[in-house]
Amino acid sequence: MRGTLDRYARFRAMNAELLATLDGESLGFTPGPGMGAMWQQFRHLGRIEDNYVAGIATGVLEFGAPRRRASGTTASALADYLRDLDEDLRAAVAGAGPEHTIAWPGEQVGLVEHLGRLANHELLHQGELVVYVRLLGRPFPRSWRVWGL
Repeated sequence: MRGTLDRYARFRAMNAELLATLDGESLGFTPGPGMGAMWQQFRHLGRIEDNYVAGIATGVLEFGAPRRRASGTTASALADYLRDLDEDLRAAVAGAGPEHTIAWPGEQVGLVEHLGRLANHELLHQGELVVYVRLLGRPFPRSWRVWGL
C-alpha cells in the first residue's frame, strides 16, 4: 500500500510544482471551446480526491459533489485546497487497514487498487496539463523532466 500512496504523492507533488509556476492569466487559459480553464483542472483533481477519501471513509465510492471545496481560483487557493485534501487522504488511509475494501460501481476493490486508480487519475490529468502548458508556451518545472519535458 505504501508504494501506491508514494506513487500518488509523487504525481501530486509534480502537479503542485507546476501549479506554483502559474500566474492568473495562465490559470485562466483554455485550449478551446468546451474545455475548462487550467485552474479547473486543478480544482477537478481536488474534487475527485475528495470523492476517493469519502469512499475510504464510507466504503462506497460515489463521484459527485465534494465535501470540501476550493476557496478560490488562484494558485495559492488551489494549492491550499490540494494540500488539505492530501492531509485528508493520509488520515483516511492511516485509519483503514490493508483489508479495507471500497464498493465501486459494479465491483468491490481493495484499498491498494482504490489508491492506484487515484494515482492513475492524477497521471491522466498530467497529460492534459501538458497540452495546456505547451499551448501557452510556458516551461515545465524541473520535476516534469521525468516525462522528457
